[in-house]
Amino acid sequence: MSAGLHLAHVATNKDIDCLTCHVWTPGKRFSLPGQKVSFGSPTKKELQEITGIFGSWKNSGYTDSLHGKANIICGGCHGKTIAKEGDTVENSRCLTCHGPTEQLAARSAPEDFPDRNPHKSHLGEIDCTVCHKGHSESKTYCFECHKLFKIKAIPGGGGK
Repeated sequence: MSAGLHLAHVATNKDIDCLTCHVWTPGKRFSLPGQKVSFGSPTKKELQEITGIFGSWKNSGYTDSLHGKANIICGGCHGKTIAKEGDTVENSRCLTCHGPTEQLAARSAPEDFPDRNPHKSHLGEIDCTVCHKGHSESKTYCFECHKLFKIKAIPGGGGK
């Protein structure tokens, strides 16, 4: 399953949707014809949301766009089943590509104030998804309390 394959289909042909290739039994099964493995059990509403995400993935302005352009499939972040609204991504999945934590903190330390590092928080380890949103605007959590901090916006985060 390739992110590039999915992106190419949604970008070039508006008549193609998930069910052109996938088999779906609402609330029970979502797979490819002839496969025993199911990618999840989305409801009609969830499948519509997923279709919308794929339709905007390449140019969304969010981190999903960066991942899609790098040919990272949904499962790279979400695992083998279809993510549902409210699901989170485990830090260990993020750190597989972006870690380990110490190196990430070293790369993201602001030159002016290295102690104000969002990846070396005084709060300890916080979920990556507190700041980094895949399919919506990312926000710098530090600003909730530290309103005067000067930290660069999250790359691909579409945000503040």
